[in-house]
Amino acid sequence: VDAASETAAAQVVELTKGGVDHAIEAVGRPQSGELAVKVLKRGGTATILGMMPLSHQTGLSALDLLSGKKLQGALMGA
Repeated sequence: VDAASETAAAQVVELTKGGVDHAIEAVGRPQSGELAVKVLKRGGTATILGMMPLSHQTGLSALDLLSGKKLQGALMGA
């Protein structure tokens, strides 16, 4: 899957038959943080490790929250 493709999230969801339990963003690109959230299945967790621009915001929609999805950050590999 080409992570830069506009269809990357849909491809991952299809390949995994519904999304992933855990997605890790480790390069610090805002687009990959958003992709990590999009590929989660119900109850999945996205962890942001990469140092994104400090002004960037990544979040969950109300539907994501109702689906039990979680978003967390980690500093220095914690």
